[in-house]
Amino acid sequence: MPVNENNIGKGEIKTMENPRLLRLKEKLGNGGVALCGGVYYTDSLITEQLGVLGFDMLWIDQEHTGFSLENIRNHLQAAALTGKVSMVRVTDHDPARIKPILELGPDAVIFPMVNTAEQARAVIEACLYPPEGVRGYGPIRAQQFYQVPMDEYLRDVKDCFWRVIQIEHEEGVRNLDEILSVPGIDSVVVGPNDLAASIGLLGQNKHPQMLKLMDEIAKTCRRHNVPLGASIAYNEQNIRDWIGRGAAWFGIGMDMSYINTGAKSVIDGTKKLLREAGKEND
Repeated sequence: MPVNENNIGKGEIKTMENPRLLRLKEKLGNGGVALCGGVYYTDSLITEQLGVLGFDMLWIDQEHTGFSLENIRNHLQAAALTGKVSMVRVTDHDPARIKPILELGPDAVIFPMVNTAEQARAVIEACLYPPEGVRGYGPIRAQQFYQVPMDEYLRDVKDCFWRVIQIEHEEGVRNLDEILSVPGIDSVVVGPNDLAASIGLLGQNKHPQMLKLMDEIAKTCRRHNVPLGASIAYNEQNIRDWIGRGAAWFGIGMDMSYINTGAKSVIDGTKKLLREAGKEND
């Protein structure tokens, strides 16, 4: 929620700011790299747990889960409780579906499959009030239930959440220079799987054509001084590759994959010990 947490419960809030986002910007500005955990389960306890475990950011994925607004609100509250940046990936570019999510006050909104400057301009305008955009006024939670004075909210809200575009199609790579000329884009995140699918190479993220496209994205982001994120599965080579490309933040896996990895490790390790002891389990 884009307010100063120290002011909550003290009557009218005089300053709009987002301490979680400020901490993230400071970290990246000092050359640090942020880690983002993926949230696909509905129970917000998973968001709270991932925040406590040490992720800097929490990617709440509506696009592939169909999360309800209540699900998203609960995840946002859990992320804020741990002081971590909340990011909601919306389903599409429809302003009518984007607006209710903005009213919940996420720290960042991720827009999937942005392929042209026109699409980028449309999603940015959906986030901003006139004259810069087309967002209708009715922020509720995002304005701390109207405890932030309207003039201060309108003046400062643009700086209180990130607008993130996802590049996951070859067309988007071709147009990235023009896309990043659109004002109001705070970060870019790469979606390697759909990017590979767009050139007929789904599942082949290490193909030379893919490496060339990902390198080009990184170069263009550096040229525009826009922080680059990478949404990837965890493995050491993946991390090394994106460190080499200058990624500012990593979206590494998701709650389901963390459980898969941890549970499989426990099961396999215990079965190994049982076999060594001559005990049958299978």
